[in-house]
Amino acid sequence: MSGQSSPHKEFMDKLFAGPKRACSLVIAEPAPSDVVYLVVVVLAVVVVVVAVVVVVVVVVVVVVVVVVIVAVVVVVVIVVVTEAAAAVVEIVVVE
Repeated sequence: MSGQSSPHKEFMDKLFAGPKRACSLVIAEPAPSDVVYLVVVVLAVVVVVVAVVVVVVVVVVVVVVVVVIVAVVVVVVIVVVTEAAAAVVEIVVVE
């Protein structure tokens, strides 16, 4: 019996020797670098998201400021034109 199990045991040892070694290397060696890589990727994504949010906020603020300035200019022009028209009408009526 022991003679029959020995070749089987040798075959099984040879069969699983490579994968065991490969698995132990894969689990033991690259795991820290995988964690570092994951942390770097997460930080890069966070930085990109924060940068995009900042750019969007700045663009929105600039657009709001430009709209307010244009609105003020339009109101001032309307008031000035209205006053000038009223003055012209007043001058015409007085004469």
